[in-house]
Amino acid sequence: MFMEPTFLFSVATLILQMILVLSAFVFLLRLHKKARIHTLLSWVGKNSILIVFVLSGGAALGTLYFSEVLKFAPCSLCWYQRAFLFPQVVVTGLAYARGYPRKIISEIILVLSLGGALLAVYHTIIYIRAQLSNFASTIPCDASGVSCTVQYFTHFGYITIPVISLTLFTSLIVLSLIMKKYDR
Repeated sequence: MFMEPTFLFSVATLILQMILVLSAFVFLLRLHKKARIHTLLSWVGKNSILIVFVLSGGAALGTLYFSEVLKFAPCSLCWYQRAFLFPQVVVTGLAYARGYPRKIISEIILVLSLGGALLAVYHTIIYIRAQLSNFASTIPCDASGVSCTVQYFTHFGYITIPVISLTLFTSLIVLSLIMKKYDR
């Protein structure tokens, strides 16, 4: 169980969620003005293109692993979220290789991540509603026949594919904002 790919993705999601909570506390408590935290955020800002490339690339490979190796059939919402994820791998890969300005790249990442996050929020909501009502889990969300509420796995009591997607896009939004603010 501990070496299953779904479990490893869930652990990575849990780590990203902890980092997001810590980031929220840093900004809410205005700790980002302290020298050490400012230095850390500046480092993240300078390396954010590479960080986004690794996160989005890992997520893109993960979605392909889920669908092609584990045979988890993606629903239409999963495909739409992929449409917002896959370009980020290409954009950040080119940006890192060619040294494109972080400010422009951060805006592209922000727009793509906001679109993906909105879909992920909607996907998570319908998934949770289906699990609570125990009704819609067999209803497809489009004519393809694949349900957006099918439960392939759950780890830690709440981490599912829609939650992984939501966590990733939220992390990319935060990284794009850090990239934009700490573009020095």
